[in-house]
Amino acid sequence: MKHGDILKKNHILYTLTVFLLLTFSSTSGCIDTPAAPAAFADKNALDSYGWSQVGTVEQRTIEQKITTSTSVSFNSTIVKYRNDRLEKDIESQVQEFRDQYRLPDSFEAPYITSEVQVNRITLPAGVRLPGDMMNRILESKSKEMSSENNIDGLRSSGTRQITLKNGLTVPVYTYEGNRGSGNESLGVIAIITAYESEESSTIITGIVPNGSMSVSLGPVNGTLYTIDGERELQEMLKLISTIQ
Repeated sequence: MKHGDILKKNHILYTLTVFLLLTFSSTSGCIDTPAAPAAFADKNALDSYGWSQVGTVEQRTIEQKITTSTSVSFNSTIVKYRNDRLEKDIESQVQEFRDQYRLPDSFEAPYITSEVQVNRITLPAGVRLPGDMMNRILESKSKEMSSENNIDGLRSSGTRQITLKNGLTVPVYTYEGNRGSGNESLGVIAIITAYESEESSTIITGIVPNGSMSVSLGPVNGTLYTIDGERELQEMLKLISTIQ
């Protein structure tokens, strides 16, 4: 993690701690925080679109002192998903490229597919995140996505809307950037959305490859694979609308 990203996360944690200090200024001891229930996508939707869960649910707890006599904890769960169908599609296109140019199987193509991460957070005593704090977390998430996925020039590109299973309509913020450099670069679409229930906040991030990946290997010049990012994005939005 870059030094700047660490400072930004520490600043968010500090601001959140101040907010909790003001909220619980008359309380002493340990303030209970409810467990953060994992937020899962609908299994039928995962099967239909060819997605799968990556690994197991990650559970995290951060303990934080807000006074000499009071401490709080923030609980979170993280669930990750990836698009297996798109991964196989890319592998098929890469194999066609190998066959066309008679490249050995040892030829390695840049790995990428669509991915989603769902982070559910609970605060002490059911406190909800203030609006400005949520905005700071979303800003931090966009920088985190850029750093973790080696995306250059990530920039805001618009807002979409999705309707959740509970009927709530929430905005989805979209970003665009590039992964790689020169002729061997690929466009990327990133998304961030967040919503709150009575006892938790849910933050969802995702990335979608977009466009064509070209390669230049001596006499071999061509398109390794092509991805319709807009179509993949529409599918991702339908998938995350089933998360609850």
